Amino acid sequence: MLKYPIIIEKERNTVENYRLVYIPDFDQYTEGETITDCVNMAKDLIGLHCLILDEDKNETFPISTPINKIEHKDSELVTVVEIDYENYKKKYTKKLDLY
Repeated sequence: MLKYPIIIEKERNTVENYRLVYIPDFDQYTEGETITDCVNMAKDLIGLHCLILDEDKNETFPISTPINKIEHKDSELVTVVEIDYENYKKKYTKKLDLY
């Protein structure tokens, strides 16, 4: 199980109606309308990036930063998301039928 911290804006962007989500260990952003949506989008982004690192680049995954080391503003929520990478990989990797 992979665990990574994420930073979610507490307030929605009033024009676009979304919250920005930052995944510091991947230096990537995503967005969601609700907190739950933000968490799910972050999980998907992490899973996809790990899949690329694993299968395309043959590189190791980033080391997870401890949550107490994450710098953030008062207007942001910091939490940790868990990703079952093996299940993610099975779900999204194309399987070759060799028979």
